[in-house]
Amino acid sequence: MISLGSNDAGILSNMEIDAIGEILNISLGSSATSVSQLLGKPVNITTPEVKLIKTKDFDIKTYEPAIGVEINYVKGLDGKNILILKESDVKVIVGLLLQTDFSDKEFVLDEMNIGAICEVMNQMMGASATALSQFLNRSINISPPSSFPVDNSEQFKSKYLEDDGNIVAVYFNLMIGDMVNSQFINLMKVDFAKELVSNFGLNPPSAAGEQPAVPAKPVAAPAPKASAQPAAAAAPS
Repeated sequence: MISLGSNDAGILSNMEIDAIGEILNISLGSSATSVSQLLGKPVNITTPEVKLIKTKDFDIKTYEPAIGVEINYVKGLDGKNILILKESDVKVIVGLLLQTDFSDKEFVLDEMNIGAICEVMNQMMGASATALSQFLNRSINISPPSSFPVDNSEQFKSKYLEDDGNIVAVYFNLMIGDMVNSQFINLMKVDFAKELVSNFGLNPPSAAGEQPAVPAKPVAAPAPKASAQPAAAAAPS
């Protein structure tokens, strides 16, 4: 872990970093099946890499132009995630959903494309919240996702991140058939990451002997032909 900042309460331990990786591997990995059903292609979301980064050092220039998707938790958790995806990957995803080839077209965030992105993200993050509900044994729901363009890292950070704080950046590899082999980022504030860890049942750092389980494999989804409707997260039975 990279030790950042002087406020111990705002820094994550190695154990907490591992737990965050496991929780997100289970929740977002589980959503691969739902996205696969929606797009009609095999989807694979691999085991994440979790980084604790000073906001001023966080850089997404290699992703620009990018699309941001904001997901707010409205029940069971208090906080939000922001996903950062490359615009080129979003073009493929929207093209599959709308059965349109955007390869030779300029991609514009018009009402139809925004709706398509939000539909895929609602399906993906709804399934993720359902997996979290089952994993943490509590009801978790999200509000409908909203998407926005990211053309400049500094403008994005000034609007969505705290200048003097730390941010938890979780990097996932995303594969969609033979059309996408890329990476996206899941951003969250440190306090929200700590809330995830506390719900995971991880003891404070003094109980260092208790280690979280390690996820065995990335979750790959087949390519069923059935279509799926956007899903809100379901409470565990």
